This record gives sequence, C-alpha cells and structure tokens, in this order.
Amino acid sequence: MVHRAGPRHHRRAAYVDLRLQHDRDELAELKNLYQEPREVLRAIGRRLYEGAAATGFRGCPYFNVSTEFFDRKHPVRDATLQHRIWFMTEVKQLLQAMGHPAPAVAAERLLMLRAGAMAIAANNGWERPMWKVFLDTWNDVIG
Repeated sequence: MVHRAGPRHHRRAAYVDLRLQHDRDELAELKNLYQEPREVLRAIGRRLYEGAAATGFRGCPYFNVSTEFFDRKHPVRDATLQHRIWFMTEVKQLLQAMGHPAPAVAAERLLMLRAGAMAIAANNGWERPMWKVFLDTWNDVIG
C-alpha cells in the first residue's frame, strides 16, 4: 500500500497527539484528586460515562480517526496504538497498586469495556440503564 503523508494525514496525527496529551492531563488530574488507586479507576469509569453521555458524542476519537487509514504502519494508526498502550499501562499500574489479583487481565477487560461502551454510545446513544450496567461492570472488574 502506498504511504501518503499529506497535510490531512499530518493534521489527523497531530489531533491524536493532542488528544492523547489531553487524556494524560485528565488522568494526572484524577490522580491528584483521588489518592486511592481504586478511586482513580472508578473516576476514570465515571469520566468515560460523562464523555459518552454528552450531547454530540461521536464515539472513541482514536477509533474514529484510525479507521480512515488502512495501512497499519501509518503514523495515525501508530498514534492510536500509543494511546491504547498508554491506557493499558496506566490502568494496569493502578490495579497493581491496589493489590488486584490479576491486574493485566483486569486492564484488558476494562479496555474492552471502554471500547464497547463507546461504540454503543456512538451508534445508539447512551441511555440510563446502560449507564448503570457500564459502571457496575467497570467497578466489578476493579473489585
């Protein structure tokens, strides 16, 4: 596949980089606000819900932008992968810090729960019963 790196591609990659920095800043804010790792993880779940429940929510920004580029070696795809790696690492470290018995497995489950919830919210909207199921499941995985 031909690897194009025109202005549109650079703008998309820059967007993903900015979005990742926003997410890093938001997590740092939660870590400062809540000292307990379990509370930070619960706050992440609440923030995910709040974002998905907001008017005009269009789904996971990383997924949305990465689907425009089919070449797995494209810089945008790499940037979205960096987000997934970063998120997994942070969640796993928080789970380890709280003494979770299977932090790697739980982090994978939370990542998948996040992805699925964002996809459903983007396609069908976010209804009150889904909010409860999402948070109950998120918190059950955390323990």
